[in-house]
Amino acid sequence: MNHSYPSPYIQISNIYMVPIFPERLSGAVLVRRAIEELKLGKRDAIAVAHPDYIKKNYLQAVRALPSTSLIYLEGQSENKSSLPNQPDIIDEDKIVKELITVTPSDGITEAVLSAV
Repeated sequence: MNHSYPSPYIQISNIYMVPIFPERLSGAVLVRRAIEELKLGKRDAIAVAHPDYIKKNYLQAVRALPSTSLIYLEGQSENKSSLPNQPDIIDEDKIVKELITVTPSDGITEAVLSAV
């Protein structure tokens, strides 16, 4: 039986995007299929949707695979004063807390594994 699956990526010019939901095995499978179909190598750029400030922790978690890792982030949300020469406003209610799971079954993890 020959199954025909839709393309795992969306192409706009020379940019290919793989829409995924985080922490879903189906996303990791789509990313792997896209990398294989596009024949991406170490000289190709792969971008992921994570801020640069978690890069070090994320790469450390990827190196710890197949163990699951959690990255805990806490910081002040952007709330700059609009008045010149005024201090930035610090609002305790605007503290941002985020927990990022790094698992082998995640599409972003699969993309990072393929790029490093």
